[in-house]
Amino acid sequence: MPTKKKRVGFIPREDVMRIIEKLSTENNLSNSKIISILVEEALSIRGIFNKKNGKVTQAYHTNNYNSKKLFDNSGDFTDNAKLTLGSSADLTLFHNGNHSKIRDTGTGNLYIESVDGNIYLRVNDNEMGVAIIENGATELYHDNSQKFTTSSSGGTITGTLVATTFSGSGASLTSL
Repeated sequence: MPTKKKRVGFIPREDVMRIIEKLSTENNLSNSKIISILVEEALSIRGIFNKKNGKVTQAYHTNNYNSKKLFDNSGDFTDNAKLTLGSSADLTLFHNGNHSKIRDTGTGNLYIESVDGNIYLRVNDNEMGVAIIENGATELYHDNSQKFTTSSSGGTITGTLVATTFSGSGASLTSL
């Protein structure tokens, strides 16, 4: 049996209309003007509309594989805008003005891949954190100084390795 209340998003339609009517009365504006302002704000928050210049920042086209609208170029997104991907909103890219996040909430793994080239995790433009070299080493850095490197025969530590315990015979350890 259908519900009696129609809903707009998560707010019942009657409540939305009551809010619009109140804003309209308080600001001496028509209901349609309030709705236009609310839509403009929602599009602005999602990075689709630029309030500063009054222009749409995203162009859309229809994907041949389904009828959903997709961005066909890059755009500027405001703080707190989220880019959500996947039918179940499994992947989100988010920036809150201070921090940026890539969040995978799906059932599978999150892969970061480079078909031709290396992968770098950097603290900023000039401070290396991790380098994953195609067909080669993985390098770990501390304060932009390489400290651990893997190779086909094992790994190399630059500096001192401190361990609280050691397991094994140690028979093949050298330079002790």
